[in-house]
This record gives sequence, C-alpha cells and structure tokens, in this order.
Amino acid sequence: MRFIDCLRLAKRNLFAYKRTAFLVVLGLLVSLVILIVSLAYNHSITNTMAAIVNDKISCAYNVITDIDPRRDAAMLKEIAAEKQVDGIRITYLCDIGQMITSPGSKSDTFPFTIDDTSLIAAGEEYTGTNDYTFDFPYESAVPVSKTLLYVPFDVEALVMPYNKLFSDTEFREYSRKYGGGSPLIGDEITSDKEIIISEYMLSKYGFTPDQAKAMIGQKIAIRVTDGKESKVLFDGYTLVGVLKTDFFRISSRIYSPQFIVAYSDALAAAQDEKNEYADLFTTTVHSSDYSGAIRVNEELKGYDKNVWLSSTAAVYADTEMQQTLYNKIILLVAALLIFAVIVYIYSIQTYYFRMRRAYIGLERAVGMKPGHVFLVFLCEFVLMSSAAFILSVPCSLGLIAALRAFLTQITVYGISITAQDFIPAAIEGGVFVLSVSLLLSFLVFRKAGRESILDCLSETL
Repeated sequence: MRFIDCLRLAKRNLFAYKRTAFLVVLGLLVSLVILIVSLAYNHSITNTMAAIVNDKISCAYNVITDIDPRRDAAMLKEIAAEKQVDGIRITYLCDIGQMITSPGSKSDTFPFTIDDTSLIAAGEEYTGTNDYTFDFPYESAVPVSKTLLYVPFDVEALVMPYNKLFSDTEFREYSRKYGGGSPLIGDEITSDKEIIISEYMLSKYGFTPDQAKAMIGQKIAIRVTDGKESKVLFDGYTLVGVLKTDFFRISSRIYSPQFIVAYSDALAAAQDEKNEYADLFTTTVHSSDYSGAIRVNEELKGYDKNVWLSSTAAVYADTEMQQTLYNKIILLVAALLIFAVIVYIYSIQTYYFRMRRAYIGLERAVGMKPGHVFLVFLCEFVLMSSAAFILSVPCSLGLIAALRAFLTQITVYGISITAQDFIPAAIEGGVFVLSVSLLLSFLVFRKAGRESILDCLSETL
C-alpha cells in the first residue's frame, strides 16, 4: 500500500467522522495559539533586551539633577562606593548667553550655533560655519527641515575630582561600533583652563583631523556673539585633547555638548548664577550593565534626590519586568493549558478509536499491515494538525494585538512583536503539532496493536 493510498484513506476517514475530527482540530488550534503567542512574546522580550545590551550598553546609567558637588561631597563619595556603580560624571552646562551679556542685561538668542562663534588660535581667528549637517541626535533619517539641523555651540564643564570622563560601557559601545582604541586623541582634563573639542566641531572651523591633532597643547579662545554683544570666552584655555567624531554617535552621547572644559568657580562667576548651585549640575551615575543600573536606581532613591534612569534603561527595566511576568505567570499557564489540551485530544482520539474498532479490524482482515495502519492514523493527525496550524496564524496575530493593547494599559512600554519574533514562534508551533501527531498516532497504533482482529470485529459479528 502506497503512501498516497494511506493519505486518501485518511481523508475519507476524517470526512466520515467529521465531528470528532472537528473537536481534535479545535483542541490543537487552542494549544497552538497559546504556544505561538507565548513563544512570540518571549522572543520579542529576549530580542528587545539583547538589542538594548548589544547596541546601547552605554545608556546603563542613572541621572541626578539636584546635587551640589561641594555641599554633597560625602554623599557622592558614598554613591561612588556602591557595589553596582561603575563611575560618576558630574557636568555643568555653561550658559553662554549669560557669559557674553553685559551685567543686568539678558541675551534673547537661543540656541547659539557654530556660526555665532569663531576660534582663536596662534593669533589667527577662524570663523565657524553652520552647514546644517548636525545629525548626532538622530539615529535614522528624519523628515525635518534642513534648517533644524543647526550645528550648536554648547559647552559642558566637568566638575573635578569626581569625574570619570568616559565610562567603561561607553568604551565598550564605541569599540563595538567603531573599532578598538580610545575615542580621545591626547589627554583628559586634569586641571582648570583646559578644553577638549571634537574633531567634528573643529572641522566647522576649517581644521582637518590631522590639523586638529596638531593643535593639541596650544592655547585657544572662542569669540561668541549674539548680534548685540561679542565677547572672547575661555581665553587662554589649553586644548589637551580631541574627541573622535564617532564617539558622539554612541547612544549615551548623541545629545552631549562637543566642547568640554574644566569647571571652576571663576567659570561659574562669569555666568552670574544665583544661589541654588545644585540645580546647575547633572550627575550621571554609570553602571556596568542594565540590571546594575536598575538596582542602583533603587539605592539612589534613598538619598531623597531627583533620580531617574536613562530612557533606554527605563525601557530595559520595563522589559525585564515583563520577562519576569512571562516566566512566572504566562509560561506556567501556557504549559498547563497545553498539557490539558493534549489530554483532551488524546481522550477524543481514544473515543474515536473505540468507534472505529470494527473498521480497523476490517482493514487488518483484508491484509493491511500494522505499519500501514499506523501511517493512516499519522496522516489523519497530520491533516488535522495542518488545518489547526493554518487557522492558528491569524488567530495568534489577533490575540497578540489584543495582548499588546492590554499590556500598554498596565506598562509604560508595550512590547512590539515583529515578524522576526512571530515567524520562529510559528515554526516552533508547527514542530510542536507534528510531534503531537507522531506521539498520538503511536499511542493509538499501540492500542490497536494490542487487540486481535477477532476482538476488533467482535461487536459486529
């Protein structure tokens, strides 16, 4: 008896017992939908967390915005000693408007762009050029007007001695994306009146990377104008290092100023700031991984300060919470339901077998071999499984949409299940139903094999 004959016989049997076949398909369909949705959801969580770790590890940090590095020195020392803390970086964003205006007046120009400035070095003055190529805040092409891509002039001051200029995670992400080596050419800032500028910003003053490197060690100054006032700032600062342009393309630095100076009381005094020093500083607490950053966040909340995770770390924390929910609840429920459905299918099939004892006896009486009997059962299950699998795909997609809408209501960041997550889950579901088909066919075949032809035909004789 050929395989095609067994397949035709299986089709006739299914049509003869349509109600039982429908119940088996329904049971397989339920188990498949549960399995595919659970696996797709798990793939999505795993892929999301892996993508964050692989592509944005430098964002494993917390931010505190109301620490005064002098008044809170003991607190900073205590934070730095935390087990999961990899380093602290304290910055002060210079208010260029206040630095160039006359006492009592206020500049209304914001933001300052590179063409509001010129760089003075070795007695020469180099005018900045705003060529609208600034794309660091954008990780992909965005439909915005070219005029919005201005090249900004922002200056960030590092507070010494707390600073760790680069975190280990920033080095890791930079190395992973742009090759080994340090992103800094030259030295880090170690004292007052020192400055680091990116290759990109120096190129806006007309310097090539080689010319920028040759400038290291020179005294420089920057003239800034807002159309009303013009003033030379950072006069006599020594250029100690040049940062490679790609460093500002890692996820933690895309919004960072590319002019970095040393903080000093004289620098703060030049900005005529009043009273609340703590509001002027940003403290970034780096961790070696996202789980560490999440634990540090809980520790930092005990200091009664304004603390929050980076936006990327917050997504990771929410995804990790959903993974815990999946592992503890969804997976258990899915396993129990799938087990229950398999038992249900087997019960239906056992009933189906009793109804067909005489038919099986006749098949064997006319000379059908045991292997052919097994193959007929297998074909029946494969046909029912195939029908269940085809129906499970749209049903799973519908349930995924409903589940996503529900999770969006209870979590900040809803998980998006893509084709990359769904297709492997569907394939795994197909493997599952084929395995179930083989198992149930074998069990029914064993049951049939234990009875003689006369026992099978006894009810009809």
